[in-house]
Amino acid sequence: MKVDTEHAEDRCVHETGPLSDGRVQPKSDMPKSWSVPGFPAGFPPGFPRVFRVFRVFAQNQGLIGVKCRTWDACLGGERVGGKRGRGSENKVPFVAAVEMHDGQPVRVRFDRVRAFSFQALRAWHAVALAPGAQVTSDSLIGFEVLQRDHFAHQTVQPPSGKAGTEVEPFRWLNTVLGNLKTALSGTHHAFAFRKYGHRYLADAQYRFNRRYRLAELPTRLAVALLQAK
Repeated sequence: MKVDTEHAEDRCVHETGPLSDGRVQPKSDMPKSWSVPGFPAGFPPGFPRVFRVFRVFAQNQGLIGVKCRTWDACLGGERVGGKRGRGSENKVPFVAAVEMHDGQPVRVRFDRVRAFSFQALRAWHAVALAPGAQVTSDSLIGFEVLQRDHFAHQTVQPPSGKAGTEVEPFRWLNTVLGNLKTALSGTHHAFAFRKYGHRYLADAQYRFNRRYRLAELPTRLAVALLQAK
């Protein structure tokens, strides 16, 4: 059953559903099993809670420390007839940071930001980076705020095109970002990036940071569910 992820959390409405022969039935003919007290008929019971769990994930991120690689990225693509590049109305900026140990990625953070300005990135590093973190970033001007705020900051200018993703300081970071975007587009196809993007980013981040402790995930997920109010 297809759910309108762009508007469902606010309206809690699912207007149509498939019949066994492939035809579409109106909302009023949906099975009663889909009906939940307080929600219109046809709305999947667990759908609102998924977003609440994502919110809990976002609150359990932790600081990135030691050797850190950062990259500016965007979710979404340009709309037909809209602006191109990062000025597109459909693109949502976020900062990707990966903590490295012995040349391997250990933890990541994906934080949505208002822009890549000094003010926005100062607010970002206040909640994302541990004191004393050694940060390597690309040459985005906004990241200069890290050096101004007394972080050990190194800038690397990657070449343009695909070769830029293979530069050693950012190779793992770009691999993680590529896998993230492929997973989001392959699983969800499309959703309201500006409205829900930070929650899907929190979900991917939560699972990545616990990939070596898979046996603990069911317990941790149960705790997250209890905290989702």
